[in-house]
Amino acid sequence: MKKVLVIIIALVIIGALSFLGFRLYAKPGLNQGTRYGQENRRQAVFLTNGQVYFGNILNADRQLVELRNIYYFKTPETADGTDPNKANENKNQLSLVKLGSELHGPEDVMYINRDQLLFFEDMRPDSKVNDAIKKLESEKK
Repeated sequence: MKKVLVIIIALVIIGALSFLGFRLYAKPGLNQGTRYGQENRRQAVFLTNGQVYFGNILNADRQLVELRNIYYFKTPETADGTDPNKANENKNQLSLVKLGSELHGPEDVMYINRDQLLFFEDMRPDSKVNDAIKKLESEKK
């Protein structure tokens, strides 16, 4: 009877550990080995308001998606806002900006409500945006 009890307890423990291992493996963001937590992988994050951010996604499976190391595009504005020719010229001029240089001084982390996220894509290491980010980071040094 003791042997049967020991075997049952061992099977329950093995089953519980297997279940826990499966849950950690199946949930991106909980396991540090998942691809959305790696520093060397950047994503383009598209929001419902039309804004696009570039950075490293963490916790992609949660209601609040965490984005770090953030960059975004900014269009220059005309000084007085009245010259339509300058406004049309400026539409084609984009600059890449690192989050944190704004007047309110945000930290380089953003928590995005999943309801505001349209989709995100992994960016290739050789993308033009990644090249521009590398250039900005090397100029900062």
